[in-house]
Amino acid sequence: MVVGRIVGAIAVLLLIVWLCRKVVKSEVWRRVADRFRRRKNVSIVEFYDRMLQILATKGFVRQPHQTPLEFALAVGLPEARVLSMKYNEVRYGRHELSPSEELEVEEALAKIARRDQLSKQEIDT
Repeated sequence: MVVGRIVGAIAVLLLIVWLCRKVVKSEVWRRVADRFRRRKNVSIVEFYDRMLQILATKGFVRQPHQTPLEFALAVGLPEARVLSMKYNEVRYGRHELSPSEELEVEEALAKIARRDQLSKQEIDT
């Protein structure tokens, strides 16, 4: 009788372990995990979208064929280049910004926003 209970408990435990492994490996679990990761990525790279919006109001629109760094070089602002490099690190390098880097990002965005009547001619000279 005791042996039967032990064998039954071991069988139940093995079944639970097997089910847990199936759930972790399942596509549904990956989709849930990816959804949470995407939300995090969206929030950590929102600074790049803010830069694009600021530059769009000043007449600079990123073309679909341009990479972030190509666009920054076309704009010609050092702040845009810094932000694009940070974006690449965060988005593709899975690097999280440190508090000092977050401050640097905010300062670069503020500098871009403060530029009055930014024009391509002004930057090219």
